[in-house]
Amino acid sequence: MNFPFKIAVRDLLLVLATLGAWIIEPTTRHTTADPAGTAMQVAAGVMAGLCAVAAHEWGHYLGARAAGAVVYPARRVTAVFMFGFDRERNGRREFMAMSYGGFAASAAMIALFVTRLPLDALSGQVAMVFAAVGVLLTAILELPVAWRVAHGAELPRGAVYVEGG
Repeated sequence: MNFPFKIAVRDLLLVLATLGAWIIEPTTRHTTADPAGTAMQVAAGVMAGLCAVAAHEWGHYLGARAAGAVVYPARRVTAVFMFGFDRERNGRREFMAMSYGGFAASAAMIALFVTRLPLDALSGQVAMVFAAVGVLLTAILELPVAWRVAHGAELPRGAVYVEGG
């Protein structure tokens, strides 16, 4: 099975560290004069944002796998993309499922942030800015490609799209 175990461990550790930061974070909300408190709030927000990025990528992976796509896990835990999508062995259906999976995961994370994070605190505001930038980048970089493919364009080429893995 082409499961990205190294990436899963990396992201699980990120989630655990983020939960730890958010457990500590409330104790720092009223210490705006304390640089360490401010740093903790910013760190908690950034870490939540990184979790949103990871969720988006996992959404792509799960969407691709749900459609039966052939994917190849990243070889390094530091890889920008968690898997390669085989454009020779996959088609439009698999590509669109991969795309929709990432979009759905992003929407779920935005909903989670809006309903669960303290948006009146610096940490929540940093997380929301991070998420907003992620949504903007998705709208600029991913939505047009998905739109074109959905309307008959050839599957894209690029770093994440491998040929014959």
